[in-house]
Amino acid sequence: MKPGYVSLTSKMIKDLNAEIKRTGVSSYYFHKHTQNSLLDIRPNTVKHWATHAQKTAPKALYDEAMKQYAQWPDGYMLARPITKAMRLKLDAEIARTNVTNIDTLLHGFELPVYLNAPTMRGVISGNAKNIYSCQWDFIIRCFKAQPSINSVEITAERMETLHSLMRDKNFRKDQILRIIDLAYPGQYSPLSIKRLVAGKLTRMKQEDWDNIITAIKTSDKRTTHATNITITESMREEFNQHLERTGASNRQLANMLAGSKYSLPSALITNIKTGYRKNIEPELWDTLLNKLRNLPDTKPKANITPLGRTQKTNNLNSKPALQKITAAYRERMDYHRKRTGVYQKAMLDGAKAPPKGLTSNMVLNWISRATRYARKEHLDWVINEYEKLPDKPERKLQTIIPAPTPPERVHITKQHRDLIDRLRKRANVTYREICEGSESIPESLSPNTITAWYNGNIKTARKDCLDWVLERLTFLSSSKT
Repeated sequence: MKPGYVSLTSKMIKDLNAEIKRTGVSSYYFHKHTQNSLLDIRPNTVKHWATHAQKTAPKALYDEAMKQYAQWPDGYMLARPITKAMRLKLDAEIARTNVTNIDTLLHGFELPVYLNAPTMRGVISGNAKNIYSCQWDFIIRCFKAQPSINSVEITAERMETLHSLMRDKNFRKDQILRIIDLAYPGQYSPLSIKRLVAGKLTRMKQEDWDNIITAIKTSDKRTTHATNITITESMREEFNQHLERTGASNRQLANMLAGSKYSLPSALITNIKTGYRKNIEPELWDTLLNKLRNLPDTKPKANITPLGRTQKTNNLNSKPALQKITAAYRERMDYHRKRTGVYQKAMLDGAKAPPKGLTSNMVLNWISRATRYARKEHLDWVINEYEKLPDKPERKLQTIIPAPTPPERVHITKQHRDLIDRLRKRANVTYREICEGSESIPESLSPNTITAWYNGNIKTARKDCLDWVLERLTFLSSSKT
């Protein structure tokens, strides 16, 4: 054993597995947590210790690993559902700080290894349903470090006021974004407005609440579409040309506008391409075209010819001439196969130079009608080769030797068994002694056969064998007297 190493006992392995289960920190995340520290532990080291795949370990390294596990609280990296109380607490922090931007939230913090920006966005927007304890603690810690702003609580009365205004104006939820952006361009994020309308925002600045209510009261539904422009044929043609040039799909276009105040459903893009959509907001159209103009051209597919193969062409004149396989041709083929006794595989194997591309399965498909057309040179070559083959030799008649007549067999009755037992006892011999000392015993007879007769295991016997046994026992019993 190396100096400083110890054997991992069952107690050490049990303690390590208990810490892994308590904290939820696997071997991989243990390495991620400690890669910047003095602990020189590889990603699978703790896993090998816990599963006893590694029998020994440095004593100092094992002790440091256990100390690190002891510093983490219970459930440190165990996923748990985001409860309603947790959601309310986070919403209160968002309303208190009015921060939803990840870069602003992470100001002064270094993103840990167990968390990334998409996960934080999912938690803040309410899309994430589960979270690690360490991730939750870090996000709350970031919010606590942000300064507070003067805010008001979004009560049920305030939400009723907002929804009643929307009903009176006949505004849809998606139109609110456009209304507020027209009144206060770039001042409010679409995510905050969506959360407010959906009732997921618990607090916000008094000034922001007043601005939103004022914008809805003073706006007219017609103003949201007053600045729409008509999509002309030249505009649609330019749009389709950019789509063809870049190869961008509907999903890619929607992803390009993600996070902005505009939503771009797949149906809207299809309607623009087909001409069903007649008008559009000018800012959305400019944004969309600018995104498409900045996209690179799609790379043309390389026309690569595999090694050893020739380039295929669409020239119809280069195709081989095909001929229909008639019933007369099949009958002729069948006649030659029976005449020569040579089938297609043997014929092709014995040929010197068969045509390129011709196989025995192809010829079989001709005969079975699975293929109705074939290359003319193939059909002619097969018939010519068959005509060159000689007739199969006549089969000589073999002398049939009749099978020998089986020996006669008789049923062994109870009278036969009683007679054998009576004569054997009179002669005072065993079944083995019946067969001993005689040169005329039949070849198929043995002491076991006679025993099987007497026990009834064999129901029939050869007549010559039964007669020999009875004569032998009669002789032996008479000699005893």
